[in-house]
Amino acid sequence: MMLDKVVLKQHDHEAECCGFGGTFSVRHPHISAAMVEDKTSALKACGVQQVVSADCACLLNINGALEKQGAALRGQHIADLSQYCCLVSDTILIISYFVRYMYILFGQEDAMRGPSLNLKSQISHRVAEYQPGYVWTPVDFLDLGPRDAIDKALQRLVTSGDLRRVDRGLYDQPRHNALTGKAAAPDYRSVIDAVSRRDQIRVLVDGMTAANALGLTNAVPAQVVVHTDGRLRPIHLGNLTIQFRLTAASKLYWAGRPAMQIVQALHWLRDTLSEQRDALITRLKRLLASDTSGVLRDDLRQGLPTLPAWMQDLLREVLKEADEAAAGGKPYLIGIVPSMLPIEPHTALGEVPNWETIRQFQEQVNAR
Repeated sequence: MMLDKVVLKQHDHEAECCGFGGTFSVRHPHISAAMVEDKTSALKACGVQQVVSADCACLLNINGALEKQGAALRGQHIADLSQYCCLVSDTILIISYFVRYMYILFGQEDAMRGPSLNLKSQISHRVAEYQPGYVWTPVDFLDLGPRDAIDKALQRLVTSGDLRRVDRGLYDQPRHNALTGKAAAPDYRSVIDAVSRRDQIRVLVDGMTAANALGLTNAVPAQVVVHTDGRLRPIHLGNLTIQFRLTAASKLYWAGRPAMQIVQALHWLRDTLSEQRDALITRLKRLLASDTSGVLRDDLRQGLPTLPAWMQDLLREVLKEADEAAAGGKPYLIGIVPSMLPIEPHTALGEVPNWETIRQFQEQVNAR
């Protein structure tokens, strides 16, 4: 559409609401302010001299935001532009068509805009501070803004490709396999940890998974079974499936505790103790020796009465020698064994151990 001395420019957010919406801006001021900020930023980026709209409320909201930002750009009603067009054009038909087109273009739309770019940058900055394999949930960012705004910001980051949606309320930084170039599945341990934060539940991994994570077996589980006190649907991570099994609270004593993996692994390895007892004890001694803070040893001692007699005997032997080694300042040679320390994640659920910190601690152990 061409008019003398009039050039129509379209901005990136032309079909999205300015955020006024009557009482919407009163009930959700954070989201409304973010929406108009996005709208005005797009308008200023176009380099236009005049903004045109057919809605007076939109003009009131946009002009107010532009004035607050100190911008010289202002908006005017379509009727005012029509009057100007009448002065510069002799073709009334063209003016009529232009007015109708502009009304459609700048009229009220149902689309709603999410949180501000500032919130997006804050989330991106926090995500960048962690390892790429870390899995995030909206609760990890509630200190930055309201939940609705956080959800919208995460949605926009997924759309832009900065984040990947793993499952409902679970996000990570997309990674690619260096050999195949395909997207790599997120680490199941980070996913389990994120689920515990997202749903505020206790999680207890199955024995084979725990033994594999501790380096006590070469068996690779086809699926990870997680005992929990919540009803959750399975999560598929490429060829691996995480199954959540509803379990009575009385059987979840070790859920989320520092020594959870050790106890679960020993339950699974019980049938092979007669053949691998010495090797298993040696491995456990090295594992406990790597725990310089003594958190694992203290947790095992505290929970010994809850364990079967055969496991109590084995752990007492291991704890005795581990304590002697720690007291004598002669720790065992540390092997490549991931351990689990209760380092608080960046959420209110500090009681839930973070699987990501397990990997970080393992890297420190392996570097020694």
